[in-house]
Amino acid sequence: MTDLLSRVTPRTCGLIWFPKDEIDTVNPFYQAVDYLLDGMLTSHLASHPELSSRIIVGENFGRPFYVMIVRKLVAAEVEGLQTLLKGELKDDSDILVIDETDQSAKLEKAATKLRSHLRLLR
Repeated sequence: MTDLLSRVTPRTCGLIWFPKDEIDTVNPFYQAVDYLLDGMLTSHLASHPELSSRIIVGENFGRPFYVMIVRKLVAAEVEGLQTLLKGELKDDSDILVIDETDQSAKLEKAATKLRSHLRLLR
């Protein structure tokens, strides 16, 4: 697994992932994201393979943990994530970003309410 797991803390309330290719088990982040979601990534992909973007809600340190997987950045979908996170965000909350497709600049423009919480994984 990647060092993603070591970057998730009790302050982490979400993850936005821009996968480079189709999401499958050979992607270096797949196992870590699936682990963070208690296997829900695998089951969600199996039951809804046609979706290009998706939000899956798991749990992290007893709080909701929102994972948005984005194939194409759509403003309405980002707005939906911002709405979901509205009640969860604290001043010190963070949202990790895995950007395999160089879309983080677009994300920062679209996610104005989340901008100060975004932490790009390198």
